[in-house]
Amino acid sequence: MDAAQHVQTIAQNRRRILLLALLIAVLVFANDVRKPKQYASTAYLMVTSGRESVSLANTGDTNFLVQTYVTLGGSVPVMGDAWQRYGVTRDSFSNVINRVSVDQLGQTAFLYVRATGHSPMDAVDLARAESEALVEAVRGQEGNTLYEDASAIAINISSLQKQLAALPPGHPQAVSLRADIQTAMQALYTREAQPTNRIDYTSPASASSTPVAPRPLRDAGIAFLVGLILIAEGTVVLRRVSDRFSATEGSADVTTVAGLQVLARIPDGTG
Repeated sequence: MDAAQHVQTIAQNRRRILLLALLIAVLVFANDVRKPKQYASTAYLMVTSGRESVSLANTGDTNFLVQTYVTLGGSVPVMGDAWQRYGVTRDSFSNVINRVSVDQLGQTAFLYVRATGHSPMDAVDLARAESEALVEAVRGQEGNTLYEDASAIAINISSLQKQLAALPPGHPQAVSLRADIQTAMQALYTREAQPTNRIDYTSPASASSTPVAPRPLRDAGIAFLVGLILIAEGTVVLRRVSDRFSATEGSADVTTVAGLQVLARIPDGTG
């Protein structure tokens, strides 16, 4: 079947094709109308690198840190904290983790938290809960890192002070120990003064009064176009297959009635 016959077959069956595609669109529209409405809320956060605060970070460092926090935002501990903040009685944990996401805004230092809900306020509550959980998780991580570093230096200072206290007055090693203690104290002050990584709110969670799903007209339009193409092509395939079967059956009838073998067949011009 050439292109002209292909188009001719579709044109001959255009009413049937259109009706079937329209029926599919109506069914999709009716199904969407029955679905509960879903609203979306988005909150924006900005990541600030501690190294960037002292002009030591580059774009790659900040981008890596943002990606790290995107992963952290989707972790079970953070999601669990967000669920607690949102309200464990409002929805199950499995549903909550499917309703909220954390992503990087392009290649910038910004994150956006997106959540869906059965109402604008419900979506806002979940986006706010996830944002708060992520900010608190980062603050906790940075606090733990600072505590571990400062504790290690403090332990070293304590050890040096004990060694100094054990020396007799005027011992020559005392000068060296005092210098080591002074150096360690300066290291402790420097570490405690270093800026930490942090996440700040740039735009609180907000939601539109227009639902993001379902979209009956859009979905019905897509269903109509897809159905139109599939049904049209399916009609062409069925026509081609039926022509082949009819040709085989015609040859068999001639052989049965006349007792002669069909050596050739004149094409009927339809495929």
